[in-house]
Amino acid sequence: WYVYTIIACFLADSLSLFEDNEILFVASLTAYFIAHLFLIKIILRRLFKIETKRILSNVIPFAVLLAFLFIVIKDNLSYLLVPAILYGILLSFFGTLALIGHDERRSKKSENMLAGAMVYIISDILLGVDKFYYNAAIFDILIVLTYLIGMYLIFRSMILRKKYMY
Repeated sequence: WYVYTIIACFLADSLSLFEDNEILFVASLTAYFIAHLFLIKIILRRLFKIETKRILSNVIPFAVLLAFLFIVIKDNLSYLLVPAILYGILLSFFGTLALIGHDERRSKKSENMLAGAMVYIISDILLGVDKFYYNAAIFDILIVLTYLIGMYLIFRSMILRKKYMY
């Protein structure tokens, strides 16, 4: 599933090179959406049990962050409002499951996945702010840096030996 994640991210990254083309931007967003579905599948396979109560209690920080971001950028989203909300919900669910996985196992593997998820989410938040609120050259560097660090940490969670099982 991780290989599929990398392929989807590569496709999304390639499509995002044409940032001025709205259709390709939506296609890029769709490819990232698919990549997150693969990452969620990876985490779900690692969890012992999933309880609604745990999801609801762990989603709070992600929901607050998502709500704050949408308050800031919503006026500039126009027709992308619904896709952006769906993507934000999926991203929040990814972070929530990574947090639940870490709470459940407290291992190096789960620590790397949670850290990777958090840094990846920060990258996406920076991208949203850059694209829909305030464009600055520093965001380009920060977005790429946080994206690469996030992907590296997720990769580390995938390759740690069984003794560090999630």
